[in-house]
Amino acid sequence: MRVQTEIRVVAAVIEREDKHILICQRRSTDRHALKWEFPGGKVEQDEDPREALLRELQEELDVTAEIGEEIGRYEFQYIGRRPILLIFFRVTQYSGELRNRIFSQMIWESPAKLPSYDFLDGDLDLFAASPGVTFTQPLTAASPSVFRNTLKAAAVLISTCRIPCSR
Repeated sequence: MRVQTEIRVVAAVIEREDKHILICQRRSTDRHALKWEFPGGKVEQDEDPREALLRELQEELDVTAEIGEEIGRYEFQYIGRRPILLIFFRVTQYSGELRNRIFSQMIWESPAKLPSYDFLDGDLDLFAASPGVTFTQPLTAASPSVFRNTLKAAAVLISTCRIPCSR
């Protein structure tokens, strides 16, 4: 019997000094076409998650990032797919000019407006923590339906984000 290896995916929450957060939209030809997401990608076998995020940000955005603390980790499963472990990190600094290498578009958006975007279902759970929890504390796993059912609570959470980032 073959043992399945765990699929791990890393993502970066990057915030400018004006508190706007970088979000990226997938291309129309990609799986989950035109969904919004935080930049990042799959962790290769035997790769450290922070090293994977550093590599992914170089590949996707052409920047060298300083990977900060982990701010969220949970398992998510898309219908008909194997479960994935999503790991979110704070990015405190990066060098180089952001360059869109793979997305349909990238924008800096205010935290209060993030709930209005059509995010990947897996990324939604980052906002599903109880109101009052901020990104300065690690988030715990939450039900996939929490965010979709409580956008108001997510807006409170997002509006309290405090992620220092400078270039």
